[in-house]
Parts: sequence; structure tokens; C-alpha cells
Amino acid sequence: GRVIGQLVRAAGAAGKRARAETAIGEGAISYGYAVVELARNIFERLEDLQIFLLGAGEMSVSVATALTERGACRLAVANRGSERLAELLGRFPAAHALSFAERLEHAAEADIVVAATGAQELLFTRQQLNDSMRRRRGRPLLVVDLGVPRNIDPEAREVENLFLHDLDSLEGLIQKNLRRRREEAARVEEIVALELDRFERWWRGLEAEPVVAQLQRQAERVRQQELAAVLERFPPELHAELEQLTRSLVRKILHHPSAQLRARAEGDRSSELDLVRTLFRLDEE
Repeated sequence: GRVIGQLVRAAGAAGKRARAETAIGEGAISYGYAVVELARNIFERLEDLQIFLLGAGEMSVSVATALTERGACRLAVANRGSERLAELLGRFPAAHALSFAERLEHAAEADIVVAATGAQELLFTRQQLNDSMRRRRGRPLLVVDLGVPRNIDPEAREVENLFLHDLDSLEGLIQKNLRRRREEAARVEEIVALELDRFERWWRGLEAEPVVAQLQRQAERVRQQELAAVLERFPPELHAELEQLTRSLVRKILHHPSAQLRARAEGDRSSELDLVRTLFRLDEE
């Protein structure tokens, strides 16, 4: 109904203000969006990047979801098992499968490599990634190791223009963003309180509506009675004009009192509504 509709609008307004006026929504707080944040620190446009996922489990799905939601469209996946690979490709029809055995060649062509497998051995050594970087001719490469145990040689961080992040560094980024969001929570609560106060004032103002409606009905009844008593004294061609004139007079006379009644009710002055009912004998209707 009307009240729920207004409450939903107030909640929506609070949410929009919170995101526009504070940093409550900034910074990734999931591994998938943390990868997006890291990519944006290195590359200008996700739409132009080639993404290479090693693994087709839940972590890879999370990363693929975050990247594609932010515009990435060139997605390739390699996985040792065919069942999970088929499931992931089903969720991302634009993605295509690559050979797991040829991962070194694929890494040299990608801009972002995300490894999220349960492999017990390293999938990329420092030397292998160093060789891939030479083939890239200086183009930067973001490598994210989400594997347990690690899929990427930690010493690959020393390779020039290669940016390696693992679960620990992503967790650090997420915790930093969470702290920043918590700091913004107080400002968001202020916005919510303001919007709630505005809604409550509007809600209290509804108390005036029955009184305003009664006042308008009473004025309309008087207008019709008085007009009917004198209408026959005027030529028929003037009747419509007189009808319009008297309606306009009543509307203009009641406009300011009606607006004031609504405003006073918003301020929780219900006793003034009782006074209006008494003055105009509205309870006798």
C-alpha cells in the first residue's frame, strides 16, 4: 500500500545516498572482486584483456563472475578434469577451453593468469614465467595464485613486469577494504537516520489526511448547496462558468489550510487537528 511504497522509496534513497556520499561500497571484499581491483591498478580497460583461468572450481567461477560483470569478455579456461570445465563453460558461454598441458604458451599470451587448482606441484616456476615474460616484450602480466597449496613459485615476484599475488595478499587487501567500510558505517547510519526521520514525518502527516478530506467534503457540500440556491437566477449559459468559479474559490481557500494541517501533523501536533475538527464541526458529519 501507500505506506509500504513510501518506505521502500525511503530505503532506496538511503542506499543511493550511502553509496554516493560515502565509501561504504568501495573496495573489494571477496577474492573475485579483489582480482578485479588488482587488475584495475595495472590495466586501463578490462574489456581489452585476455584472461586465462587455471582450474574450474568455485574460486575460478567467483573470479570469472567478477571479471565478466566488470566488462571482461576474453576468457579462457584450462582444467585437468572435463566435468567441472564443462560446468564452467556452461555458465560463461563466451569463454573457451584451452589445453592444460600448454599452459606456458597460454600464459605468454594472457594479460591476467589466475591459478586456482588443488595441484600438489607448482604449475609455474620462476624460470618458466621469466621465459613467458621475455616473449611478452615488456607487456605487464598479473598473476594471481589462489591455489592450496600454492600453484605459482613465490620467487616469480622477482620477474620484471610480473605482478604476483597470492591468497595472503588478497586477504590483506580485503581486510583493508573491510576496515575502510567499517569506518564509513557511522556516516551511513547518519544518512539512514535522516531518511528514517523524513519518512516518520511523512507518516505522521498522514494523520491529517482524514481531517483534510472531511474539510474538503464539507466545503464542497456547502458550495453545492449555496450554488443550487441561486443558480436559477442566472442564465443557463453561465451555469458552467459559475460551477468552475465556485470550485476554484473553494480550492484556493482550502489550499493553504490543508498544506498547514499536513505540515503540522508531520511535527506531531495532533492536538491542532482536534481543534480543526471542533472549529468546523467535522465530527458531526
